[in-house]
Amino acid sequence: MISIQLDREEGVYAPGDLLECNWRIGRIGLDEIQSVEASVLWYTEGKGDEDFSVHHFVRVSGEQLRKLGDSYQHSLVTALPMSPLTYDGQLLRIRWCVRLRIFLPNENDTVWQQPFFLGYADSDA
Repeated sequence: MISIQLDREEGVYAPGDLLECNWRIGRIGLDEIQSVEASVLWYTEGKGDEDFSVHHFVRVSGEQLRKLGDSYQHSLVTALPMSPLTYDGQLLRIRWCVRLRIFLPNENDTVWQQPFFLGYADSDA
């Protein structure tokens, strides 16, 4: 089991806010993990080419994970940018998320995402 827990239960952040989250990996043996990438990113959905951009990135090696042990909870902290804001249009949507990518042997990997809203809570995005 992989868990990503944002510091705000509602997952709503204004531009420039500090996003803090904790993540933990379970049910996958630490000996199996080659590395983990934790990132904060946005991506588009809808018509046209899909775009994405990584705002914050950290890579943890399997060796580092094994030293910390499977009960260790990792933290990620970043100041969010002013744009792009979350947008939910008919033709285009902009989504933000915290993404964990776990690299396993034989080029197998697994991705886990925790979406959040970047914008103003009272907006119609």
